[in-house]
Amino acid sequence: MPIELADGVLLMTEKDVPKDLVANATFLHHAKRESNPEHDEIVRAIVSEGTVMTIGSVVARSGLEGAAFRTIGRLIGRQEIDVLDDGIYDYPTRIQSAAARTEVLAA
Repeated sequence: MPIELADGVLLMTEKDVPKDLVANATFLHHAKRESNPEHDEIVRAIVSEGTVMTIGSVVARSGLEGAAFRTIGRLIGRQEIDVLDDGIYDYPTRIQSAAARTEVLAA
């Protein structure tokens, strides 16, 4: 590697990163491999209400079961949904439409 490109190299593995970040990144990576526009629209309609919800409540309201969980992951990866809690994404994790955040910032 040319010295002009970088001063040094840092090798990082999953052991150097918190487990929740690795788990969430893996989940988002797998979620984006699927594509289901109908499911995306169903979940978007639910979270577009702008209220803070849990992943579990969105899954329950959608009627899509596990497919809704993956859809939420896909929309998180597209930055359409904001995650409000730290830790591994799970059913109790609070989420909100990214558009709701934008509306609050604009006000």
